[in-house]
Amino acid sequence: MSESHGTAVLIACKDGEGTIGNTVRSAVGQADVYVVSDGSTDQTCAVAEAMGAQVLESGTSQGKPAALRALNEHFKLTARYRHIAVLDDDTTIEPCYIAQLEGTMNADWGIAAASGRVDSIWDHTRRWNPLIAMRAFTYWSYQITVKRGQNALRVVNVICGANSLFRADVFARLIRDDVPYAVDDMYWTAEIIRRRLGRVAYVHEARSWTIDPHRFPRLVQANGPAGRGRSSSRFAATASGGRSSAPAAGFRVCASPGSTSPTWRCSSTGFRTCWSR
Repeated sequence: MSESHGTAVLIACKDGEGTIGNTVRSAVGQADVYVVSDGSTDQTCAVAEAMGAQVLESGTSQGKPAALRALNEHFKLTARYRHIAVLDDDTTIEPCYIAQLEGTMNADWGIAAASGRVDSIWDHTRRWNPLIAMRAFTYWSYQITVKRGQNALRVVNVICGANSLFRADVFARLIRDDVPYAVDDMYWTAEIIRRRLGRVAYVHEARSWTIDPHRFPRLVQANGPAGRGRSSSRFAATASGGRSSAPAAGFRVCASPGSTSPTWRCSSTGFRTCWSR
């Protein structure tokens, strides 16, 4: 995949073959898409590659923050792109989503990160599910009142980990550290404020959608101590220890279809790049 856009989309995924295809498909026309498969045992890699993403595969689960760090460091993404977007593996975005966030950030260089509106996928098959109805109403009421009000006052106090865009230099500073909290976006928000890296913006007109738990045990799992929020539902809450200058041993890198990059191997790190045909 050539660097045809100013934004790289990063997606960490574990056993997400049922959702990753739609996520990549929604983003691939807007940005260059990179997926890290964090110990998946299903067809996550094959599905993501087929949709046009470049994939970094790990044989063991590292946790979402460490997986994203490995993806960024291997492909040197923060050095090559102006913006870095982070999506959950079950988030889909509208065709102009990235462009709307880029426009907002380019108009105000004081913005370190921005996110758009997120809605539940609430189709006819889930129409009468009370859990999804509750989440859909919560998203709508919170975003149309609190988030829009905060943005008008320039005091947005949370980054959505499912659909956010960062300035590349800001993301580089955030992702190199281990996340001490259960939820990575809470840590990133706190660090943006603590380090005075800029402010957070909310763009209500930019729309994205997520798949919410439709059964109570799944809702408890997604919001329990193992990790709250959409991302943590598929990832272990613990991050890998320490910093790393290269992805952990056991990762496998697959070039996207049509890539002209040469095949290479490096036994000392456990990486190998291969063709995806």
